Amino acid sequence: MKYRDPLYGEWELPPVIKELVQSRAMDRYRKITMSLLPNSMEPLGTIPSRFHHGMGVCFLAQVVVGNSISWPEAVFDPLVLLVASLLHDIGNPSFPHLSEPFLIEFWGKNGETFAADIIAGTDIPEILEKYDIPIENVLDFIAGTLRPYSDVLNGSLDLDNLDTLRYDYFAKLGGIDYDPVKIAGSFRFKNNRWVLDKKCQSNVAAWKMNRGMVYRKIYSSQHLSVVSMVHRALELAFLKGELNHDFFFLNDEEAVNFLRTKCNPKTAKLMDMATRWQWYDLAYDYQTTNPNQWLIKASTGWRSRRALADAICLDLHLLRENVCVYIDRGRDTRRIKIPFSDGKNLVFDDEVEIPIYRIKVFMDPSIGYTRNDIKEIIDDLIN
Repeated sequence: MKYRDPLYGEWELPPVIKELVQSRAMDRYRKITMSLLPNSMEPLGTIPSRFHHGMGVCFLAQVVVGNSISWPEAVFDPLVLLVASLLHDIGNPSFPHLSEPFLIEFWGKNGETFAADIIAGTDIPEILEKYDIPIENVLDFIAGTLRPYSDVLNGSLDLDNLDTLRYDYFAKLGGIDYDPVKIAGSFRFKNNRWVLDKKCQSNVAAWKMNRGMVYRKIYSSQHLSVVSMVHRALELAFLKGELNHDFFFLNDEEAVNFLRTKCNPKTAKLMDMATRWQWYDLAYDYQTTNPNQWLIKASTGWRSRRALADAICLDLHLLRENVCVYIDRGRDTRRIKIPFSDGKNLVFDDEVEIPIYRIKVFMDPSIGYTRNDIKEIIDDLIN
């Protein structure tokens, strides 16, 4: 079976990958977007699915294992990496990373470790057994727990991150060009660690610039308005006990319908407005590279967003669905921990990673408050 990837061209699928692609388990995978949001409410354009992203990462994995000096075949069958690359995002719930905090609270698992639950009961284990591929190894590669081997898929610069070009390509963000295939072909496994051929250093620098540009678009106020509305809708449903066992197995379309029709009125209103592109207005905008201890702590969990949003509602006598808050430690910058090698010496990335911390508050435009009206109020609440 041949597959034509928009970024990498046509390639022949190995038999096990062909069977996995045609398995029933892929139905849901093809309906979970690569973005934080379903395409029905995505302001940045139509974004590919996690399945198509997985196919791209699988191709890059084949580039790695096709290089005879890159893959430790004595330790792992190279098909383990190909299968793990294809399936690395299969455990993501709908609204990846937005609903993940609630997945962690409900299941005690994140999008990587939840892969085992998504795969269980499907035909994937049977397919892997047919090809003598240990499913435990595949799941460990996805979770990044087989270090140093799994670092090629789950590390500071890995095959997953290389495929961020897909987001840029389809959203037409006009980012910096780099060649993921050349970087993938530069991976070497030497002395029990992964290194990169020094010849790809300029390509990696372009990847870092592209990645930063993509995230700056993701952190734009227009995009984060919708993100914050969906997050608030999920939070309110979770606090009502409505995000049950079955919710985390839904695809994007099913999850949107569930939140709009099966949950409390506040969640339903937020999801209805987000789906109809009736987005909330930016009411407060703050970012810094020098955060205080409160902001550092607040950026690590969803409860801080909830606490600030609820405090604003209480202070301004608003309904909880009228205010949505975004607090996060940005991923605009990335220090690469995998060294470059010229065959003799190792050269490490000496760039200092300085994350940007952001607080954004979005409000229902029908309320009538302006940014000047509430800046002092929010500043006082944060302080």
